[in-house]
Amino acid sequence: MTTPLSQEQRAELVAKAKAATPGPWRIVPYDCGDIDYLDNAPMVAAAPELDCAIVHWEGFVQRYWRSARGEKEIQANAAFIAAANPSTILSYEATVQALTVERDEALERVKALEASGMVSLADARRAVDACGGTHPPGQEEYGRGYDAALTEAGGADMLKGQFTEAVWNAGTIGTGGGISDAFPVPDYQSHLTLPQSQNDGAIRRGVPDVACAAAASPGYRIIVNGQPMAMSGTSAATPLWSALVAIAIAARGEQIGLLNAALYGNPGAFRVVQQGNNRVGGKGYDAGPGWSACTGLGVPRGADVLAALAAVPVA
Repeated sequence: MTTPLSQEQRAELVAKAKAATPGPWRIVPYDCGDIDYLDNAPMVAAAPELDCAIVHWEGFVQRYWRSARGEKEIQANAAFIAAANPSTILSYEATVQALTVERDEALERVKALEASGMVSLADARRAVDACGGTHPPGQEEYGRGYDAALTEAGGADMLKGQFTEAVWNAGTIGTGGGISDAFPVPDYQSHLTLPQSQNDGAIRRGVPDVACAAAASPGYRIIVNGQPMAMSGTSAATPLWSALVAIAIAARGEQIGLLNAALYGNPGAFRVVQQGNNRVGGKGYDAGPGWSACTGLGVPRGADVLAALAAVPVA
């Protein structure tokens, strides 16, 4: 399988193409012995009768002898060298960049929500050790590598007898959260006071972005094989958020664009979760005023979220 070029390799290739003689180049049959008669037009000359090929442009001649090659292969090599001229490389790079922009625009039209859950460090370590593996980077912090285009949903727990929420933390299970090991701070979080990573002290992309009820009580009532049961967790909270977004898109009749930018631009559509933490063994993050690495912006005020998303200008 052909290995894709890295960004650095592509940049190096473009730099070389810009420094070279522009194309298009041409291929001509020529006798490798009579290079004095070549004009200054960029060309590639193939001389199968002498088992060689000449690459020529503006007075520079490079002769390639291929004594072990046959006529067909020499002509094919020369044709390829002529085709892969600087203008072709630059056009190819422009095409790649245009496709990248098209892909990014298409991804913005896709709303991807992901559950931000966790298990205790002891359980995680036992699970990894049982498989004979090593602890993955970021396992200590729950903040792996969340792409800025994903909307991460954390979990909240309704406090008994109060119309307010706390961070969902049941000891061995609960909401995740933290600072990404891979992604920088996105524009929509640039105004926040983000905590430092507990892995390396750096400040990068923070998760989760939002939260919703995730505790086992009262839980989410579902039917499994005809039997009623209650489900919990951020894997249950995330579909609720997905439903809110779907309702908003349906009401708009248009896509929202980058969902996180719309959410962070409307903090008043959330109830901030200010109590609790997602610590396990003393390691984790605390809730507080504003955004936290436990419940993000907070839990939704449903009608307010729908109104805010409906009002986002059409991209």
